[in-house]
Amino acid sequence: MADIQDAEREQVEAIKKWWGENGRVVTIGIILGLGGVFGWKAWEARVVSNEEQASALYEQLVNAAASNTTAEVNELAGTLMDSYPNSGYATLSALIRAGSAFQNDQTDEAIAYLQWVIDNAKHEEIKTIAKMRTARLLADQGKLDSALDKIRNIRTETLKAPLAELRGDLLVSEGKSQNAIEAYLEALANNSLSITMRHRLELKLKDLGADEPL
Repeated sequence: MADIQDAEREQVEAIKKWWGENGRVVTIGIILGLGGVFGWKAWEARVVSNEEQASALYEQLVNAAASNTTAEVNELAGTLMDSYPNSGYATLSALIRAGSAFQNDQTDEAIAYLQWVIDNAKHEEIKTIAKMRTARLLADQGKLDSALDKIRNIRTETLKAPLAELRGDLLVSEGKSQNAIEAYLEALANNSLSITMRHRLELKLKDLGADEPL
């Protein structure tokens, strides 16, 4: 469980970093792309207003999730998903709603919310994170083949190391130790690993009797 929580924190930080660097650019891009059709001033005002409303709701959602207020999480996330589906906050909200469902032992509901992210997210990094979380939930249900299929052929460059680590975890569960070692070594070869992740991978390799990179 500690490994999963560490991986989740790293993925959340990656989302925060991406949104901080790209969220405003995405909004401006929408304004620029559609401004000529609907009229610059009116469209700009509407997009900015919607984005501000979605941002305020998302902030409330984060606070509700931090206090584990399930009913409020569902209400706020539902509003963002239904009323602001094209906002980047909607897919982030669905990720939080999935996490809340999992904490309340509602695995099937969590998988459904993650599928919403996969179907609606506009950016591959967020789709990939949803697929990775789905794979872990499927593995918890004993559906290892389905879990591996969920992350097969993903080519999201920024998440190559976490993907390789997850693949290794699933292969360990299948009893395929040598294949798992190869996956962990692939993850360990990534130059952008955090100290925490590197240490975690080294421990996993050691547990499998391959603590030294080949």
